Amino acid sequence: MWPILKRQKETAPVKAQASSHDTDRRKLKRIKMLLIVSCQSQEHQDPFQLMTENVNVHGIKFVSSKKLFAGEIIAMKVLLHSHFPTISAKGRVVWCDRKMMYGKSFYEGGIEIISMSDEDTRFFEKFIDKYRLDEFDPKNKLF
Repeated sequence: MWPILKRQKETAPVKAQASSHDTDRRKLKRIKMLLIVSCQSQEHQDPFQLMTENVNVHGIKFVSSKKLFAGEIIAMKVLLHSHFPTISAKGRVVWCDRKMMYGKSFYEGGIEIISMSDEDTRFFEKFIDKYRLDEFDPKNKLF
């Protein structure tokens, strides 16, 4: 069910954290979208979930109750909507900061998508385009 996560021998450089996480440098704008993502990693024994704040096909900004570590590889299953299949991807945590709100602690971070099938990438792009155009209706076909 979950892709096997292998530790990578070569360590890719971790991107430096930019102020306000520098949305101007992005090739594609992120779209505000709340999605549930089921995750698994070698650093966390049990599967866990996070919630997206914004997305594009290259990455997501998330909130989570779990601390994730820069460079950590995450296997993800993204639930787009109950009427659509989940999409699978592998991502690398770029940054993760602890936040406080109303006396509760949580984590906010960014994940770069490093691997996704061509089929899932096309489906995700179409889903995002539908949402972006404010035409989202779960009964409409994406194809």
